[in-house]
Amino acid sequence: MKYQRAIIVGVIIFTIIEFILFIVINTHFYKGIFNFSMVIPIFFLQVAMTYNFLRERLRTKHPRVWLLFFFSVPIIIFLIGKPTYTFMQAERLVLDEYGDEISIMDSGEEKFRDTVPIYTEDHRIFITDRDYHFKGVTKTKEHRYFLVNPRTGEVMEMSQPYWEAIEKPNNLSFK
Repeated sequence: MKYQRAIIVGVIIFTIIEFILFIVINTHFYKGIFNFSMVIPIFFLQVAMTYNFLRERLRTKHPRVWLLFFFSVPIIIFLIGKPTYTFMQAERLVLDEYGDEISIMDSGEEKFRDTVPIYTEDHRIFITDRDYHFKGVTKTKEHRYFLVNPRTGEVMEMSQPYWEAIEKPNNLSFK
């Protein structure tokens, strides 16, 4: 094939753009909740399959169909496995349930506080073991803390803050 080099460079550029878009969408809308562990190998497989088709190491009647399939797999996995609720939708769920009592505080520069690790016996394939975390303040300046399950949208009020307990280990009491 005369354009093999241009095709493989185009495929690599497309794969890099696709990967960057996945990262931006995951960090901006889902705060890193989506688990990329199954998608990253597929990105490498896209490039490897294209290279092997171009070198005619893989023979099939419909190579373009197979390549289209490999390029659409990460998108399909993301659409099927993405969390049901984005971070903003989860915030809306908290406000819908507790909005007359609290207002949500922004975590500012400390974006790592937007999610917290959780222990769950639910099997989450594409979603990490983290829930969205919100800090609210009442009209009397009392702080309240909430978790939202990104898959089910279940809102749970926490009995104690997660991040403040970690920052001030002297406040932790173990029994």
